[in-house]
Amino acid sequence: MASIKFKKIIMLFSCIFSLSSCVNSETDNQIKITDCAGIEIKITKNPQRIISVNQSFVEFSIAMGEGSKIIGTHGSVLGHVYLPYFCPEILNATKVGYQANPELIFSLEPDLIVLNDPAYAQSLRDKGLPAIYFGYNNIDELNYSLNLMSDIYGGNAKKFVQKWMANFANTLENISNDLSSLTDLNKKNVYYINAAINPGDLYSTFGGNSFVEYWINHIGGKLVTSKYPDIDSIEKEVALSLNPETIFISGYAEYTRKDELFADPSWKNIDAVANNEVYLMPTSLVSYERFSVELPMLFEYSASILYPELHKFDGINSLRNFNKEIYNIEFSDAILNNMLLGLGPNGERMG
Repeated sequence: MASIKFKKIIMLFSCIFSLSSCVNSETDNQIKITDCAGIEIKITKNPQRIISVNQSFVEFSIAMGEGSKIIGTHGSVLGHVYLPYFCPEILNATKVGYQANPELIFSLEPDLIVLNDPAYAQSLRDKGLPAIYFGYNNIDELNYSLNLMSDIYGGNAKKFVQKWMANFANTLENISNDLSSLTDLNKKNVYYINAAINPGDLYSTFGGNSFVEYWINHIGGKLVTSKYPDIDSIEKEVALSLNPETIFISGYAEYTRKDELFADPSWKNIDAVANNEVYLMPTSLVSYERFSVELPMLFEYSASILYPELHKFDGINSLRNFNKEIYNIEFSDAILNNMLLGLGPNGERMG
């Protein structure tokens, strides 16, 4: 049954590129797109000056070779220690907030503004600014978002999306085949801690209807918060009652979160902590997480953590091959090893 489900997913990836794109119409200088909130807007064709506070949009732009067009972005993007290795040009971008001051935006004269908040995007459009909402919470929305980006950039971006989707589809198929012997009885219960926000918070997490649920399901686990749809945090008592066997932590402050987790006496008898089954994610241009270019690597790595006897991950060789294929960048073994450990280029903790 699992292999049939994965074949359907792979067929979806294969056929999506034969469907009509997000572009509805175009002129010599403009195209009409429909953003991730379903709003139609005309924007400059192949925009050259982009403000994006959406980390995923920035990262995929860099992977598509379009990073130099990002002239403004959030400080959390500019502060990532590996950014100079991937796109040094973006270091000159102006730092803007998630709800950037309209006067600042006007002064930067952007062709396109990419936001995390659809309501704020509308408020900027009402002021005559070319703002769109960009984001995804499931696989269908991911497909749409990447095709939207390929329409915005055109050219080689479309080829990149096809290559990346093929890579992800192959990853899903390989994991499905390797874990085909798993039954519901021997799937591990997993709790996820989002270490990208809210310092000191062990309860920033996700539940049902999230990309985290999709991720955990497709590496053979069972997300213990699935019964709580559309959450971004959970009460402490509820989290403890779920008693997960495994805990994944991802985000720039993942080492600090792990320290806090093991220092909290409330967690000492929880199975994952008592058995030291708490794992951090690797890092790259950003930490491996639900909204990154590194999704194929996230799935590969975490599946090998849950079921090392069934699914193998080739360590820094996998990272080396992925970075060469997707970013066309080769790193030294020392840097790749630090990436694998979720550390900075010189082996430093990042949060």
